[in-house]
Amino acid sequence: MRFLLDENVHVGVGAFLQGKSHDVNRVPSGIKNGEVIALAIAERRILLTQDKDFLDAKHYAPQKGSGVICLRIHPPVLGQIVQALEGLLSERSESELDGALFSLDAEGSEKIA
Repeated sequence: MRFLLDENVHVGVGAFLQGKSHDVNRVPSGIKNGEVIALAIAERRILLTQDKDFLDAKHYAPQKGSGVICLRIHPPVLGQIVQALEGLLSERSESELDGALFSLDAEGSEKIA
């Protein structure tokens, strides 16, 4: 799978995903949300973010791109994030994630749109 990590996501998440043979890019520092989603769409990458603004499916429509996974794990401890992502990626296929919006917390995932 192809992921775009928002600048607010722990760098260790990228290393974890790359270790699982996923293609990972990071959002350039300082760009606005509209540019972040445009980049994810242009590169056909699943956006991985902690920014709850992206949970607004009407404003940031995930179906235009490869989808959005919003991490809702507080505090954002790397081990908990990795464990939650492992669960989501083992439960959902790439086609299920494509164009969808998921909220991911320590208890599991919820498909929003």
